[in-house]
Amino acid sequence: MTPGLRYAAESGVLIGFVLQAVCALAAAVGVWRGQRWAASVVVLLGVSLAATWLIEGFVLGIVAYLHALLVAVLAIVVALIIAAYVHRQHGAQIG
Repeated sequence: MTPGLRYAAESGVLIGFVLQAVCALAAAVGVWRGQRWAASVVVLLGVSLAATWLIEGFVLGIVAYLHALLVAVLAIVVALIIAAYVHRQHGAQIG
């Protein structure tokens, strides 16, 4: 891998981790305060987790491909389940 491409991929992982932290904090505050947008942020957290794992697995080769793919799919599925639960709990009360 060329140095420029490696730097871009490592920057992508850093951006992914920062996005995960921001989304996790925003989702926690949104769920805690009963905001409508909390479910969307939970889905965004799952997508950022999946994207980070896919970059680590397929671009950088840090983790095995199948493991990265499994974690990415699992992150999205769990995020969708949690988002549906949060939407059901908080979406109906706030209108």
